[in-house]
Amino acid sequence: MNEDVTMKLNQMIGLLARLIDATYETSGTTTVTASPAIVATNDTVRSDRVEITNEPIDTIVTNTPLPVQFNSSQSVSISNQPIQVIVSHPSPDIRYTSFEFTGNTETTIVPAVSGKKIRVISLAVCLANIAGTVRWKSGTAGSWLSGTMSFPASGGYALSSLSGLFETAVGEALVLSHTVSGGGHLSYVLVD
Repeated sequence: MNEDVTMKLNQMIGLLARLIDATYETSGTTTVTASPAIVATNDTVRSDRVEITNEPIDTIVTNTPLPVQFNSSQSVSISNQPIQVIVSHPSPDIRYTSFEFTGNTETTIVPAVSGKKIRVISLAVCLANIAGTVRWKSGTAGSWLSGTMSFPASGGYALSSLSGLFETAVGEALVLSHTVSGGGHLSYVLVD
């Protein structure tokens, strides 16, 4: 048994002896005497019965920081021991489209995909030289995804969010309702 383990064992037995008000000796073998007897040697600890009731035990917990290193290939090591890193979710397949719309009507911006939702990640919309409104919708008969947004002539907006701005219902197209002409672009992902 290495010296560090022996030293720790002796310290633990000494604390135990103080807790149960027993005797403690060290000389080749370590002995704690209590009633009934507890005997510890460098290799074994035997106990007929030890009972500690409502006795505080001083405990020291030391947190040792582990150095973590990343290199260009994204491998990780902790205390110079390599570990395997598994990415549980692949990068989303981001799709891009530009669009134009005219008049006071609805325009399908992204067609429906069976079994999928269309989640918009970023978008920009600009109206032509006339003031008007736009509003996003899930499918032609579906629910509204945004409120009505009014803009002055040549006005517009741009938004983005990696977690998504809004999404259609499963199997429905992304539709833009508008009162004037304009154009824009957006990025989106298909999700289950």
